[in-house]
Amino acid sequence: MGAELLTSRVLRALPQDEGPGVENIADIQGTLKERVGILEARILRETLIRHQWNKSRAAKELGLSRVGLRSKLERYGLEKVETIETGIDQVAG
Repeated sequence: MGAELLTSRVLRALPQDEGPGVENIADIQGTLKERVGILEARILRETLIRHQWNKSRAAKELGLSRVGLRSKLERYGLEKVETIETGIDQVAG
C-alpha cells in the first residue's frame, strides 16, 4: 500500500514520542524559533511520506532545491528507516 492511498488524517498521525501535532499548535512550547522548527519538521516529514521519500518531488512541492531539502533533513535529523521484519517504512527524527 502506498502513501497515496492513506487518508490525510493517517498521514498526519505522529507516534506518541514525537511531540505535539499541528492540530495542537497552541500546546507547542518554546521560543518562536523552536515552534517554527517543530512545524517545519512536521511539514517536511508529511511531504516526504506523501511522495514516498522521493526528495526531488518533495523539494519541488515545497519550493526548495534538492540540496536545500537535504540540508533541512539533516538539521532536523529526519531520515527514512525501513523496518526489516515488517518492510514498513518509518521516519527517524
